[in-house]
Amino acid sequence: MRILHTSDWHIGRRFKGVDLVEYQRRALDWLIDTVQREHVDVVCVSGDVYDSPMPSAASVDLLDDALTRLTSIIGDEGRPAVDVIVTPGNHDSARKLGFGARMMRPNLHLRCEIAQIADPVIVTRGGTDGREDRLAVYALPYLDPDVARPVLEKLLEQNAEDFVQLDSRAVSQEDTRPEEEVEHVGREDGDNPRNSGDTPETTEDVTPRLRIPRSHEGVMTSAMRLIRMDLNRRRQQAEAEGASFHAVLMAHAFVSGAAPSDSERNITIGGVDSVPAAVFSNSGLDYLALGHLHRAQQVRIPSGGAVVPDGLDDDRDSTNTENEKTSIAAHVTNPNASKSGDPADLVPIEPHKSIGSVTAPQRSKTSMFKSGNSAPPLARYSGSLLAYSFSEACTPPVVGNGKSVVIVDMPEPSDTPVRPSLRTIPVESAQPALVRLAGSPEELLGDLAESHRHDWVSLTVVSDTYPHGMYQKLDAAYEHALEKNFKITQRSAGTADSANGSGPDRAMANLHETRSELDVLTGFVRYTLGREPNDGEIAVLRDAVERVHATDDEKADTTTSTAATTLGAPAPVATDTATVETAAPTNRKGARA
Repeated sequence: MRILHTSDWHIGRRFKGVDLVEYQRRALDWLIDTVQREHVDVVCVSGDVYDSPMPSAASVDLLDDALTRLTSIIGDEGRPAVDVIVTPGNHDSARKLGFGARMMRPNLHLRCEIAQIADPVIVTRGGTDGREDRLAVYALPYLDPDVARPVLEKLLEQNAEDFVQLDSRAVSQEDTRPEEEVEHVGREDGDNPRNSGDTPETTEDVTPRLRIPRSHEGVMTSAMRLIRMDLNRRRQQAEAEGASFHAVLMAHAFVSGAAPSDSERNITIGGVDSVPAAVFSNSGLDYLALGHLHRAQQVRIPSGGAVVPDGLDDDRDSTNTENEKTSIAAHVTNPNASKSGDPADLVPIEPHKSIGSVTAPQRSKTSMFKSGNSAPPLARYSGSLLAYSFSEACTPPVVGNGKSVVIVDMPEPSDTPVRPSLRTIPVESAQPALVRLAGSPEELLGDLAESHRHDWVSLTVVSDTYPHGMYQKLDAAYEHALEKNFKITQRSAGTADSANGSGPDRAMANLHETRSELDVLTGFVRYTLGREPNDGEIAVLRDAVERVHATDDEKADTTTSTAATTLGAPAPVATDTATVETAAPTNRKGARA
């Protein structure tokens, strides 16, 4: 069984004012050709299909065309050859994306309902040895904690009796948190009151409701508990029927240990935006098809105490760790660090290299997949279809910006456990190379301009004065000067205190160096008060950011609570070192930076 894993298409997105639809169209045309050329059986699109919960008509048409062509590929037997599985991300409206899913072609699966997470898409093919190849794809939509908790709590309660033989550490019926915290979690953000002291309508004993913490870890842990239960049953059934069985999880989440870029939207809840990699340990899964982060990268899932043969837990490819010029952030880690640790390690993989498969010493096929005794799955972010921020630029610059899809080959049936083999294929989108350049006016208008005239560039002019007419000169020198910034090296006088060298250094946050809205707000407090914000002030600021995110969700899509969470970026600000972020002028192509 061969899988193509992709994600984060963001159809309808603009880059610094440039309409990307034609580049997205080219990339999707290439993807469809690749599916046919590689004889792919399953296409997994792990979230953020659209860039907005309210996509334009052109965006809807582009997606419709791509899905229609993918599901129309006919195999040798005259039947549809490809199953396409799509999940919504935090940018999508799950309800709108999933509209009419029941009327779709049988090989198009739009899995947008949280209630379906433990009901996998089952894909079957005839194996080379006469046995049936069976693939279970658990397709998780983006799990917004405020939306997912009530649904997951209900599912856990409905299946409570089936969990008796499973690990019950993930979600306990005995909530040990302080009473006031339990009450707060049960009531906030529109939740129905739970165990609030209301008089029950019956005198019968009532089992306390399960409570899931308001966090990404809480909802993902609960989802994995439901999936493990179903996966164990299906694996045992396949074994009894003599079928080859593999399992994949599609998830749109920020798994700890991975490297973000500047183009993902903030999904922070309670000050935390990530899911510990250990949540996926001992899951019995073969592969995690991850979406949300736009950098293509492999994430190490710790073994979680499982008995794993030497070699089976090490999914690195030694030929890939040597390259220091990879477009993926390289974090050098102890190869044994994740055997007992959390978070996961980021495994640097050179783009478009084969990641390979790993064979373990012989052991029983069934012993690998029992709950609590399974090898950790391979996990990878496919990365976005195009580059959507200058932080995704490659070194050296390359057309297409190193974007890729992942080809996952499930192993043939064997008495020796073998992991899937992974390889990446570069996306052919013709998107110009992204380049960040900084230098003096003479440097930027000289050889650098000759070398990068046709690239999409972010320019920072370093000077001790404001050069006259520099905007016009840069537009003349570069075809796509999408960002223009000035960094004035001479320190300005500022306040009286800063001018004479006394008092705090009260510089406002540089938006190109901040990672979140909270950084901007704390920088504002630092600038206005001349001190760091205290814990109470940080809590107020964090709550304000999360409330604005929730309000934006409601405004963006009144029919569903799973609309994208977004906060408009504040206006550019200047620092007391006179580093100025300026409003972008119109470039030569009529785009706004």
